[in-house]
Formats: sequence, C-alpha cells, structure tokens
Amino acid sequence: MSGAVVLWSRALVTQALATAQEAPAARSTPLRDGLALALALLPLGCVAASRDLDWLDGPELALAAVTFGVAHPPGAPLHTLFAGTLSRVLPAGFGVALASVLPWCLAAVPATVLAELACPAEGRRRARVARALALTAALLWPAVFETGTRVEVYALASLGALSALALAALGRPLAAGVALGLTGCSNPAFALAAGLGVAVVVGGNLGVRGLARTFLGGLLGLLPYLQLPWAARSDAHFAWGAPDTPGRFLAVLLAKDYQRNVGLTTGHVATSVGRLAGHVAAAAGALAVGVAGLALGRRRAPWLAVGAGLLGAAQLVLLIGNKPLPHNPDLQGYLVPVALLAGIGFAALSARAALDRGARVSLGVALVVSAALAQDVPWLRAHARGIHFPRRLADAAFAEAPRGAIVLLESDGLGVPALYRQEAEAARPDLVLVPVGLASSGWYWARLRARHPSLRVVLAGRDRYERLGRFLDANPSRPVVSERSALLNRLQRPACEGAFLALQAERCEPFDVRARLRLLEAAGRETEGDWIGERALASQAWSLAEESGQRGSLGLAAATLAVSLPAMAPAARALPLGARGPWPAFLQSELDILTSPTYTLYGLGHLLASLGDPRGRLLVRAAEARGEPAARAWLARNPPGSAP
Repeated sequence: MSGAVVLWSRALVTQALATAQEAPAARSTPLRDGLALALALLPLGCVAASRDLDWLDGPELALAAVTFGVAHPPGAPLHTLFAGTLSRVLPAGFGVALASVLPWCLAAVPATVLAELACPAEGRRRARVARALALTAALLWPAVFETGTRVEVYALASLGALSALALAALGRPLAAGVALGLTGCSNPAFALAAGLGVAVVVGGNLGVRGLARTFLGGLLGLLPYLQLPWAARSDAHFAWGAPDTPGRFLAVLLAKDYQRNVGLTTGHVATSVGRLAGHVAAAAGALAVGVAGLALGRRRAPWLAVGAGLLGAAQLVLLIGNKPLPHNPDLQGYLVPVALLAGIGFAALSARAALDRGARVSLGVALVVSAALAQDVPWLRAHARGIHFPRRLADAAFAEAPRGAIVLLESDGLGVPALYRQEAEAARPDLVLVPVGLASSGWYWARLRARHPSLRVVLAGRDRYERLGRFLDANPSRPVVSERSALLNRLQRPACEGAFLALQAERCEPFDVRARLRLLEAAGRETEGDWIGERALASQAWSLAEESGQRGSLGLAAATLAVSLPAMAPAARALPLGARGPWPAFLQSELDILTSPTYTLYGLGHLLASLGDPRGRLLVRAAEARGEPAARAWLARNPPGSAP
C-alpha cells in the first residue's frame, strides 16, 4: 500500500512538474502565433506603405506628426506621437506611413487571442494554420489592407479596440481600460464603440469592481492628450486650434471647427441609410459571422460574443452617423473593426473545422486568402512604384505663385499638401497660404499673423467669404492667386487662368500649358491601380478643364481632357460608374463618374464639337454607346460645363 502511495505521489509530482513547464508555452501560443503572423505580413505592408505625401487627411496628419503638433479635432495625440517618433528615425513619409502599417500588422495579435478564446487550437498545428490563414484573409481584405497602408488613424484605433476587447476577455480590466483610453487618443468614436463591448465583457465576468478598474485604466490611457497644450506653446508645431488655454483645448476636443459636420437629423440618417444600405447590410452580415464564430467555438464565450456584437454594431451606427458621403474613403475606416471581427469569427470556425475534419479545411481557407490578395495587387503595384502626385501638384502651384502672394486654397488635394510643404519642409515661406475652410477659425489667422508680421488681418465679416474679401482689401500690395478662378469671381475680383492657379489680374497673359499636361501624364502613370489616387487625379483634371472652359479656352480644356483620358482608362474596368476600390465597394457614388472614360469621352467630344471639330460628335456617340444607364442618366443631369 505504501509503495503504491509512493508511486502515485511520484507520478503526481512528475505530472505537476510537466504541467508547470508546459503551461507557460501553452498560454503563450496565441501570442506567439499572432506575433509570427504580424511579422509575416510586415514586408507586404512595407511595400504598400506610402513613401511620400498621401491623399485626403494624410498630409495633415503627417504635418502634425513631423512637427509634433496637433492634428484636426479631436487631435489624435497617440498617432501624432507614434508617427512623429517614427518620422525621426526613418525617412519622414515612410515613418509616418508605418504608424498605420505596424498597427495593421499587430492587429493579428489580439485577433489571434480572441479566436483562441473562442476555439482553442489545442496545440494542433492544422488548427493553428487554419486560424492564421483565416486572419490573414481578413487583414488582406482590400478595405482593411488599403486603410492600413495609407496615412490614417483607423489602423491604430482598430488595434486599440481589439486589444481592449481581448484584455477584457482575459480578465485584465485595468489593462483593457488603458487600451480603451489609448484608442480614444487615436479616434474617440472607436473608443466609444469598443467601450460598449468591453463594459459587457468586464461587467459580465467581473462585476462592478472590474468596471471600476476599467474606468481607472481608461483615465490613464488618456494621458497622451496632455500633448495638445504642450504642442500649442510653440509656433514650431502646427497645432490645430491652438489648444493652449482650457477653452481652446475643450474646443478641439469637441471639434468646434467641425460643428457643421456634427449632429444628426432624421433627413441626415435617412440619406445615409439610403446611400449605404447595401454596404451596411454586407457589413452586418460579416459581423454576424464574427459573433457566430465567437459564440459557437469549442469553448463557450457568451459575454465575449455579446461584447463583440455590440462593438461592431456601434461601428455601423457611427458609419451611418457620418455625413452621407459614400465617396469618402474614410468611411471604410469605420468598418475595419467589423471586418476584423468577422475574420476572428471565421478563424475560430476554421480552427474548429480543422480539428474536426483535418487539413483540407486549411486549403479552402487558403483560397480565400488568395482571393483577398488578388484584389490588392493593383494597390500594391501602384504603391511599389511610389505615389508623389500630391507633392508634385503642390510644387507646381508654388512654382507658379508670385513672390509674397496670398494663395487661396479650396480643396484638400492641393491645400493640405501645400500646407505640409511650407510648414514641415519650409518651402516658399514667403507665401501666405489661406485655406478657405479655415477662414472662420481665429486660431489660423493668429498663426498667419505670427508667420507674416507685416500682414493686416481683419476678422470682421458675416461669413468666410466676406472675411476673405476684407483680408484681401487690407493687404492690397500683395499679389493674389487662387486654386480656382470661381473663388476670385465670388470675391468680385478679376481672374486670369494659369497652368495650375488663377491670378487676380485685370489683363491676362498667355501661359505654358505643357507643364499641366506633363504633370497629368506623369500622375496617370503613377496612380494607376491606386483607386483613391485615380479619383484625386480625375477631380484635378476636371477642375482644370472646367476652369479653362469657363474662361473660354475650349482648346485648352479639350487638351487637358485628352491627356487625362488614358489616365482614367484603368478605372473603366471595375465597378458601375467607373468606380474602383475595395470589394464590397463601400465608397461608390455618382461622383465616381469623374473617373470614368465614358464621361471623359463625352466631355471631350462636347468640347471638340464646340470648336467645330467633326470628331466631337463621334466621341459623344461613342461615350453614349458605352455608358451604363446610370452613367447616361447622370450625364443628362450634369452636362459638360457644369462642374460637379
């Protein structure tokens, strides 16, 4: 009997020692698998990363980062600090882009942990491979991949949201709260959505005490917001809103500069739902896959499934709550957490199927990965070549502007890159850059006065245009140029067209159009496959052509459209109205007709016919013959000569 007890005790001790040695490895398997997947994706992300000024908000976020300033409200201090640090140890453009690429890669870590919580792989290689492939498919899906490889805050915010949910599910409420706070330092809307999911998970598992610890962690995670008043103390930092006083700090947090975009109305919601109904339905279906995968795994995780469902549903509500602009590519950023949750659920289901049915499941999941990657190829090719059009457009405008000129800027495509070139790289410090959208913001006028002490700034006026007019009247010795002559006309000033800018002048001089055509030709080759770049190029080409047409230079307008036509041709092969982009096409809208050769052919034919060229009617008929019904209807409502 005593011998049996000794043998049993020895066996028990041996088993305990073996368990103690194996347990850490078992616990770290999801972490190791997630990090391995992130490392495997990193080279692909680096190839696709922006290397220069990006589109839309990219240059403005880069400006805040490289100057350690303040980005547009509500500030995004975590992105500024992270991207700014990377821009100091790497080439600035690539360093700022890595602030999206690295979070995109690292999202594989909390995603793997969450999939493991729902369906443990049990150390089986085939289950781990199936799970990794499913998560790879989610991370490579174009809407996720493209958002994670351009300069934006959404990849960083998505990483924070998933990390908060994973830490809550692991029973670490304080750390989950810190992750929530850091998410709020990237995008407060994402933090709000993730907070709902985390509250359910923590409250369901740990109760009120856990929620209190989460709240405390959230306060700690918000500490990067102290960077805003620090940045506003020096003019060396481009600090949006100059938040150096409690009032201005609160104004940035509450996005006072964007009040026209804040607030919901019944009509607003109805318009958003109508325009995005199909896309929201597709995203809701993807979210259902994610919730089902978390709920139906081998390990029951009801609170986690409910929390993930709330997080994803809140993201969809935020999407609808945005201004109804389906042509805005930032809207897909709000759906990145939804797509990743769908991937997590898919990964859990794939791991379970691999455990039950063998390695054939991995082959099927690999086909999904291939389908996702195939859609990314045009984007990869474009970014591997390098995108430089925003910088070249800003430099072309700078080269045309007279010394000491006041430059009125209307579009993000030119205005924000121009601000970056001057503020971050000290290009043309003599120019007074006035973005029309900031004409109602007192802080920007104060910044202009600090940069140009000789300026007279008059802040009186009923609206931004009256204020601009009085500002120009107060500085009559400075030449005035504008991105579009229509703005000068609105300010009741004579305008003459140039290659890239309109000059306030009574008498117009001829200019060399070849610079415009060379830039458009180069941009067309450069942006092919970058669907955001194609749209930006099309908008710029049409803007220049419309300017020429309205000034009576029909031949010049026709030349501009003729050169832009080959650049727009790649946009014809994809979605209705010529739109390109990730599938599902969250961003499709009527304005995508601008990137369609159908509309360009129609406009070119119309202009040639106006010039008496018999080829004009042939091109108009060709455009009508190849156009989709929706395109023809749009053309009927918006004939050439009426700029959209």
